[in-house]
Amino acid sequence: MLAFRLFAVGLVALTVSSVFAQDRDIVFGARAGVTLPTDADTRRIFGDQWFSFGLTPFRNEAKGGIRQSASFNITTRNSNGNRLALFRPSYGLAKTLGDDEASFVTYIAGRVGLVYADYAFNDIGGRISGKKVGWGGNVEFGMVFNRNFILSARYDMMTKFEGFNFNGLTLEATFRIGSF
Repeated sequence: MLAFRLFAVGLVALTVSSVFAQDRDIVFGARAGVTLPTDADTRRIFGDQWFSFGLTPFRNEAKGGIRQSASFNITTRNSNGNRLALFRPSYGLAKTLGDDEASFVTYIAGRVGLVYADYAFNDIGGRISGKKVGWGGNVEFGMVFNRNFILSARYDMMTKFEGFNFNGLTLEATFRIGSF
């Protein structure tokens, strides 16, 4: 377990530092979103819509044509004694679609990475729990407005855990709040 934690911290540090190395400032944003799980059993156990709020590094995907792109998403759910935590660092490429100097820029990104899942929930056959590592990937389409506001749609795919599928579509809005 210690080896996984060290690996996860190293992977996050590597991906974040490599993406920020492309920018002069480290920029943070406020984020709000909703995840819509695609699997019927997952929706039955954890609910149809998973809301999220928080602070996040502001990824300005509208710079430079094709560039490196990193993402670190954490999803947690706790409902009726059922709990789920997914940690999903991913790394890949993003490409702007059109003029990256315009005030409105679209982009597409594709990333792969590890998924760490910590879960415990009740199902028809009894209580299922585990802490496992698998693979994941995501495809994201977004729109950047004046380099300060991002609307994005992202689909995450990942390894099944105990036969359960935690794939889903996430719709997010991120607003730039500061840099240093």
